[in-house]
Amino acid sequence: MDLRQLEIFAKVAEIGSFSRAAEALHLTQPTVSEHIRALEDELGVRLLERLGRGTATTRAGQLL
Repeated sequence: MDLRQLEIFAKVAEIGSFSRAAEALHLTQPTVSEHIRALEDELGVRLLERLGRGTATTRAGQLL
């Protein structure tokens, strides 16, 4: 886990969208997705629920 992954996670959780978070962070959406996936893999929990065109934090995501 690194600070950049946490920053990306926080922005996705705040905005509720991978693509809009990517735009705000000046990254591509696949890059944001990969950072979130790596963070979830490392922690062994799902942090975000993917809901069609948006996201919501899971209980683990809220605690993080």
